[in-house]
Amino acid sequence: MVITNEKERLKALFSYNIMDTDAEKHYDSITKLATYICKTSMAAINLIGDNRLWIKSKVGIDVCEVAQEISFCKYTIQSEAILEIKDTTLDSRFKNNPFVTGDAGIRYYAGIPLIDPDGYILGALCVFDTVTRELDEKQKEALKFLANEVVLHFEAAKKNHELQLLLKEQQKFQALFNNSIELHFVLNQNGKIEFVNESVEKQLGYTKEEITGRNIWDFCNPEDRANVLQKLKQTLNRGEKQIIVDTRMIAKNGESKWFSWSNVTANGKWLINGRDVTSQMAIQQELQQLSLVASHVNNGVAINDADNNILWVNKAFEKITGYELKDIKGRKLRNIIIGKDSDKQILEYAIAQTASKNSFSIEILAYHQEQKPIWLSIMNSVILDEQGEMNRSVEIITDITEQKKTELELQTLSFAVKKSEAGVLIRNGKEQVIWMNEALEKIWGWKLSELQGLTIEHQFTGKETNIAEYQKARKAVLHKKPYDIEIALYRKDGTLVWLSIYNNPLFDHEGNVIRQLSIITDITIRKKAEQELVRTREEALQLSRAKQTFLSVMSHEIRTPINAIIGMSRFLLDEHPAPHQLDNLNTLQFSSENLLKLVNDILDFTKIETGNMALEAIPVNLEELARRTLHTLTFKLDGKKINLNLATDAKIPEFVLADSTRLYQIMINLLGNAVKFTSEGEVKLVLTLEKEDQETVTIKFCISDTGIGIPPDKLDSIFEAYTQASTDTARKYGGTGLGLTITKKLIELHQSTIQVTSTFGFGSKFSFTINFNRTTDNMQAIIPNQEQENGPSLVLVADDDMINRTLAKKVLSKLNIQADIAENGLVALEMAMQKDYDLILMDMQMPVMDGLEATKKIRELPEEKYQTLPIIALTGSVFGIDLEVMYKDGLTDHFLKPYTPEGLYNKIKPYLKKQLVTSD
Repeated sequence: MVITNEKERLKALFSYNIMDTDAEKHYDSITKLATYICKTSMAAINLIGDNRLWIKSKVGIDVCEVAQEISFCKYTIQSEAILEIKDTTLDSRFKNNPFVTGDAGIRYYAGIPLIDPDGYILGALCVFDTVTRELDEKQKEALKFLANEVVLHFEAAKKNHELQLLLKEQQKFQALFNNSIELHFVLNQNGKIEFVNESVEKQLGYTKEEITGRNIWDFCNPEDRANVLQKLKQTLNRGEKQIIVDTRMIAKNGESKWFSWSNVTANGKWLINGRDVTSQMAIQQELQQLSLVASHVNNGVAINDADNNILWVNKAFEKITGYELKDIKGRKLRNIIIGKDSDKQILEYAIAQTASKNSFSIEILAYHQEQKPIWLSIMNSVILDEQGEMNRSVEIITDITEQKKTELELQTLSFAVKKSEAGVLIRNGKEQVIWMNEALEKIWGWKLSELQGLTIEHQFTGKETNIAEYQKARKAVLHKKPYDIEIALYRKDGTLVWLSIYNNPLFDHEGNVIRQLSIITDITIRKKAEQELVRTREEALQLSRAKQTFLSVMSHEIRTPINAIIGMSRFLLDEHPAPHQLDNLNTLQFSSENLLKLVNDILDFTKIETGNMALEAIPVNLEELARRTLHTLTFKLDGKKINLNLATDAKIPEFVLADSTRLYQIMINLLGNAVKFTSEGEVKLVLTLEKEDQETVTIKFCISDTGIGIPPDKLDSIFEAYTQASTDTARKYGGTGLGLTITKKLIELHQSTIQVTSTFGFGSKFSFTINFNRTTDNMQAIIPNQEQENGPSLVLVADDDMINRTLAKKVLSKLNIQADIAENGLVALEMAMQKDYDLILMDMQMPVMDGLEATKKIRELPEEKYQTLPIIALTGSVFGIDLEVMYKDGLTDHFLKPYTPEGLYNKIKPYLKKQLVTSD
């Protein structure tokens, strides 16, 4: 297969080293033979390089190379087959070629590519003529044969060139091998010498001929053979191929020489290199003898000559100072280890003692080879010769850095303990006082001299002392354990002092307590502050509970008459009043509803501020809740040309876990504001699925309008309590200024934030995102799984207020519901035992027996019907009420007064089996 990659082709061509070489007879013979066989006047062996065609051999042609773009061969190398042009003047590729139109006048061309064994086209074998002609099949076969011959010559020349290079490298290696000062052997597996370099004669005295063919062990010292063989065996067993050993070799003259051998096994042979280390071994043996005494000590040892220059150091010296012998040999120790902070007076003392031939001992701050400071103890011993002159000196060096650090730390600690504001007490193993600092003397009022040697029993206890805590400390001491206590004790003068005492026993190596260390701090001020804090907190809690009780009562008391006013005004409006009464009733209803909203805002704001508002988590249909919220606002349009639009993302789940009451409150506040401040155009609520996973969904709520907008300088203040965008806003549109504040805090209860953008005069947009948990349970469908029965339901209304009872009965009557009334919880309990009610509306705050107590009593009745009977709390406030506890005690649901007939209808409808029919 022909490979067409040009870069690789050129690489293959140049690897033959044929380009630009001299003419060669065997190539010229091939071109002559080609003209003879093909009966042409011209032939050539062409090689196509980078952008040129070079002619290796030619017949009938004068040129040596041609530009590639005008060569005939550029077409020949495009395939493996012979390219034959019978008449170049008739071929569009060649008719305009200068070799056709010029003096050469070539009319005929045939060429076959030269393909190497790897498939690369190197060039072509070509024949030319000035007359037209055509090759027969035998001529073509012969031309192919000649092309193969050319490639075979290329291959032979290439291999010959590579062999010559290899020979030169081998000759270089041979010269290097023989001229090496080291011994190089090639052995067979049995150790027989098959080859050795010429250095053997210089190293061992044997000629190559004398040693070749003999076993290597014939020249190895017999005493070393066993050790060497054992090491060889261990190394081979580990699977390693390279072995390094030292052994003695016997020279021809009988001399024993040490050689260090590197042995490698390869292809069944041992290749070993040996270096004469006789002198190094002698030095090493001398050093071993020299270091015999010092090698087993941890202290550094330096041996100096008569001029105090270092001759030898041990390993411990190198470890302590970081300097190796080769780095410091011949130098003076003081010039090596002394630095900028070394004590110059101590150094001068050492120099003077050396000059006087006296031994000395010093402690000095020196410097490690890495320039880090170290403390050294140096003991210098002078060795004198027979004439009394100094022959040697030996210096014993000990690293005392840690000792110096400990001394410094002890000094620092001692000073710190003495001056510390915390008391420190040290006792011995028998608990007798050994020492205490000045701070403890001030705390206790006792001097050390008064307590030293005594055990501390009851000198410090009194009536305010917690004896149990005191005994706890005593027990810890007996069990050899530390303790940490806070306890009230008494000073020497009898005054009370609160102390924090941390005690820790210290042990010897056998586990016996040798010291008791106590850290004692005066915490009297903190304890008084804690007691004051507890008292203040209790007062605050009492005040908070009183505030909650007051708001709960006031909420109930205010909502009760408002409920009556709103309810009665609605009934009067439904009874077709006279025209002159209609305005008064509308005014009454409008004022009472505004009053209710004001009360609701204030109570909700207070609940949030006091942290008494918690969120429910029940299944809620967000789309249905949004639709009902918008529907509620249709009654507040007052003839405005406003479109109320809802857009919900189809990907939002049908139900999520949420607090429908608080979501409704958020949306009604924002949508109510949008309607209030918009005269015409659109108010739009958009719900979008932002993200979701298997457990949660994140929904974005967006409320936009085309109203009056908000001035830019008011955007940051609209969420402040009792604040509106401008002073005339309250006069023109009304409101408490709490709506957006409550909305913002309700959104924050949902772990979210509200954003607002607005263009003054063109509208506003409020948005927020809430993360909801998913649910597969539709708990909104509370209606029992049975068909509704015909006929009116029977409901019991328990309320101590006569007006509320009357109002509830009227509302239920409009819903085609029969109602019985009870003035307190006890009466309600008795009536529930006498009749089968479908539902009970239970007021929470009633005399004799309140609603919650009555509910618990009903649930305790033995019949099963009392366990499933719906009981809905009617209350003027949920402030200070734990709804979760209320439900646990038996209430089914709760409903806030005042209420509308529609609200009551929507609340009780799911709990009744019988069909409700509202009257016009």
